[in-house]
Amino acid sequence: MKKKFSSELAYVLGIVLVALGVVFMEKADFGVSMVVAPAYLLYRWLSPVWRFVTFGMVEYCLQAVLLLLMVLEIRR
Repeated sequence: MKKKFSSELAYVLGIVLVALGVVFMEKADFGVSMVVAPAYLLYRWLSPVWRFVTFGMVEYCLQAVLLLLMVLEIRR
């Protein structure tokens, strides 16, 4: 029997790995990827105002908003 790989698990794994890659690039002072630059900019803008905001939180929230917009667009 062929095993199936969950697409939801792949999505979550992809988000985590992208965020981890950005952390490594930032720590190495390489800059940030264009894929996560909007989330990183939002993080840099919000973190001085709200100390509890982390880059991971902003990345997940932005991905959730994009997913919601995609679902709303596809349902039309």
